[in-house]
Amino acid sequence: RLTNNDLRQVVDACPAIIYTRDVQGDFQATFMSESITEQLGYEPQEFLNNVQFWNDHIHPDDISRVLKEFPSVLKNGHLSHKYRFRHKDGTYCLVRDDMKFISDADGTPEKIVGTLLDFTRQDLIDEAFLASNERFRRFFNMPFTGAGITAISDKSWIEVNDTLCRLMGYSREEMLELTWADLTHPDDIDENTRLFNETISGENLKSYGMEKRYIRKDGSTLYAILYSECVRQPDGTPSYMVISVEDITERKQFEMALLQSEENIKQERNWLIDAINAFKDGFALYDADDKLVICNENFLKAHEDLRNILKPGITYEECVRTRARLSQHRDGIIRDEEWIQKRLHQHRNPTEPFERSFADGTTFQIHEFKTRNGGTAVARFDITNQKKANNSLAQNEIKLKAALSKADEANQAKSIFLAAASHDVRQPLQSMGMFLSVLEDKLSKTPVGKEKTVQALVDRMNDSVSVLTGLFDSLLEISKLESQTLEPIITEFNVAELVARLAGQFESRARDKGLDFKVVSGDFKIQCDKTLVSQILSNFLSNAIRYTDTGEILFGVYRQGRQISIEVKDA
Repeated sequence: RLTNNDLRQVVDACPAIIYTRDVQGDFQATFMSESITEQLGYEPQEFLNNVQFWNDHIHPDDISRVLKEFPSVLKNGHLSHKYRFRHKDGTYCLVRDDMKFISDADGTPEKIVGTLLDFTRQDLIDEAFLASNERFRRFFNMPFTGAGITAISDKSWIEVNDTLCRLMGYSREEMLELTWADLTHPDDIDENTRLFNETISGENLKSYGMEKRYIRKDGSTLYAILYSECVRQPDGTPSYMVISVEDITERKQFEMALLQSEENIKQERNWLIDAINAFKDGFALYDADDKLVICNENFLKAHEDLRNILKPGITYEECVRTRARLSQHRDGIIRDEEWIQKRLHQHRNPTEPFERSFADGTTFQIHEFKTRNGGTAVARFDITNQKKANNSLAQNEIKLKAALSKADEANQAKSIFLAAASHDVRQPLQSMGMFLSVLEDKLSKTPVGKEKTVQALVDRMNDSVSVLTGLFDSLLEISKLESQTLEPIITEFNVAELVARLAGQFESRARDKGLDFKVVSGDFKIQCDKTLVSQILSNFLSNAIRYTDTGEILFGVYRQGRQISIEVKDA
């Protein structure tokens, strides 16, 4: 059983201030433990000897609330409230005052027993915790950064903010069913796991950051910068991981597009270099400052004396002046300052291509033209063979003109001969026609002349004379054509008569050769030169019989609208 002295020692050792107060009147303090001195700086007697001491030291802003709340201890049997109490040094401390009343055996309130505890440090701790928690919550819910808390054991999500859900394309409920490994790109999972394990082990890392890829819900790739830090318990045991995820997809896509663009430019430049080097003639490109950008091997071969200095960056003027110094009088050209200035002006203000011939017999045609960015492109074509071909062509043209002149003279002589020959032969033919006419008349008066065979023979002879007459007429007309003196004589005649006459002339020749000769005629009147048409058709029929060995010859007249078509077809 504790003695009063033991009990007093326990009370004084208690960190809380223990007190008793009357339940009647002004609630005068009747006991105050010694701990009041340690916590608030006052002696217990200061409370016991002055009934107003307690109230006088409560903060003015809190006193009315405290007095208003105090009677509830009698009503409810207990009261707990906080208020600010002035310390001996003049500062205010936040105290927590917990009290309850004690009744006697009859239930009559006897005294109030309570404790005072300096709550200032704990309140500051609570405020700091709340402020820290608020700062963390604000950071966690930042709309520009994805944030989450993951478990150490299974990498599952404990908490995620709205931004992280939006970045990944999942709802909060779906995210909490996944782990960060589930969302990580397969190619990044090993590196991420290694850094995660090193961080929770605490051997090398306390936190880590990395650039990684996530797989969104729709299957697309999210490029992000991950920062992860391990939160530990007081004993150092890992509790959870706090992570932030910054979306860098647009930046990454831009970087990849830029790299691809650079690769494309590099590839296209290589293609251009290959194309320039494959160019069979010389080519060079100068920039807007007239500095060499690129030239091919054929251009270097044409400037062998400048090969060592023809490098990107050299100016065209340097090339010209070097060549003038090295080849002052080559190929009969005096390369003085006047020549240099003239060549520079020609290069910087290109117009028409120009040619350069050298002592070795080679000739080059040089094209210079401006590019869109103010540079100058130079193309140097070897036209030596073309020059030789042009010279040979010019000589051949002279020879051809001489040959044509002789041919014209021979043609004129032929025309004169044909005109004379056709004129000289026409008289015997006319005489033969007259003799046949007389013979036909005499035979008609004799029995022999009445025979069909004789009559047919006479008719064939007349046709032959007519054909010969037509041939010589053609020769005469050819000479007229060549001398440009032939004039067509347009008349109207029945084409059936022309077809019948020509069929009579050529049918026997066709049948003698074993060919079928078919005629399709028509009663049509046409307007044209009868003689010229007869000669043309005679030529067609003669050629058809001459060059056809088997089959048939078709000689026909057909109407086509308002026109007549006369055709000769062979097999």
